[in-house]
Amino acid sequence: AAGRFSDAAQYTTQALRLRPGFQGAQRLRCASLAKAGQVDEARSFLATVRREQPQLSIQWVRASVPYQTPELMEQYLDGLRKAGLNEEC
Repeated sequence: AAGRFSDAAQYTTQALRLRPGFQGAQRLRCASLAKAGQVDEARSFLATVRREQPQLSIQWVRASVPYQTPELMEQYLDGLRKAGLNEEC
């Protein structure tokens, strides 16, 4: 939310060390890496995430992931798009 995407990527990496299967942290890591300019790493990680969550799409995120404000949701979706997530499965 504060625009510190590199920090967010580091925090999600730490969270995933503690809970490797936590899909929320996986998705946030993808978006954070992409927004931090690490698009290749974000795309690579997204491919891993999609193996575990094949239904993942922008449409699925909009329907399933709550965000506090529409602006934060759009920022999150922008990162996921940059990571290579499609609108539909």
